Amino acid sequence: MFREGLRPPDPFRKGSPTDEARTQDGMSLDAFCQLGPVLLICLPSTTSWSGRRLLKTITSERRSIEQAGIRFVLVHTEPDPALERFELQYVARVHDPEGALAEHFGLEGKR
Repeated sequence: MFREGLRPPDPFRKGSPTDEARTQDGMSLDAFCQLGPVLLICLPSTTSWSGRRLLKTITSERRSIEQAGIRFVLVHTEPDPALERFELQYVARVHDPEGALAEHFGLEGKR
């Protein structure tokens, strides 16, 4: 299920965390970013106050950001973040249980 112009990942090549990370539909984060501007958001726990507040902010600002031609990618460490409640279930997302992306970008993550 790879989009035109993308090739399946090579299982023998170790890439960067952004090349290894896949959205819920299998696209690498690198490939997703090549399609245009991306706002990458590393979510804290969606059960925490700060996580819920961030999701509310994303929901309220989403339309204006997407109208500017910017797409979202939500990076989460939880197996199933509660995104339906914030109408974000169809936004591209990457499950990063080890926090490799957060660490790659210099953010605090699971280590």
